[in-house]
Amino acid sequence: MKRDLIVAALILGLLVLSIAVAFGEVTSCRDNPGPGKWVYRIIDGHRCWFEANGMRRGREKPREELAWPKYSNPTEEIPLDRPPWAQPDRHPQGWDHQEGAETK
Repeated sequence: MKRDLIVAALILGLLVLSIAVAFGEVTSCRDNPGPGKWVYRIIDGHRCWFEANGMRRGREKPREELAWPKYSNPTEEIPLDRPPWAQPDRHPQGWDHQEGAETK
């Protein structure tokens, strides 16, 4: 009975540990180290810098927990609030935008 309890506790402990490793915190990579202690690992052929947090080498952090940030292109056009005099197609009649043009 005592042995079964120990085996069950061991299995439960391994299960919790494997879930923690599988869902480890993902750290975002940086191109350059910031102030303080930083380490790196090669991810996708580039140095992935991240804060050391007590690590002496980057190898101590699993690759699965490192990722480059995702950048997306904006899908909609960003409106530019321009004053009325700077709006496109709002120039005075006949203004041809030529510097140094001779006046009549």
